Amino acid sequence: MGRIAYHTFAIQLPDYTTVLNLDRELLAWREALPPFFTMDNPDTSLDKDHPYLFVQRHLLACEWYYTRITLNRYVCVITIEERADLQAISATTEATGWAVCLF
Repeated sequence: MGRIAYHTFAIQLPDYTTVLNLDRELLAWREALPPFFTMDNPDTSLDKDHPYLFVQRHLLACEWYYTRITLNRYVCVITIEERADLQAISATTEATGWAVCLF
């Protein structure tokens, strides 16, 4: 997540290839989480003996979603002048599962 912060809070925005690569790494990291930290249908069998897991699981999910939104945030801001490139951007975002927002 440190590399994502380095790229997303830099003075110059990263190119979209960098964003896609970091996003893939972030998705792979999520898939590699242990079963009790999985964000979709987690194993809650340990929660009774370790009640802190419930809170940690939710904090981890919040951080993961925050990081993913931060990483992809600049894609959601498209000026009127850039709308001509919308088809190219839309084709690229289909691979990530993210929608492009027009303002």
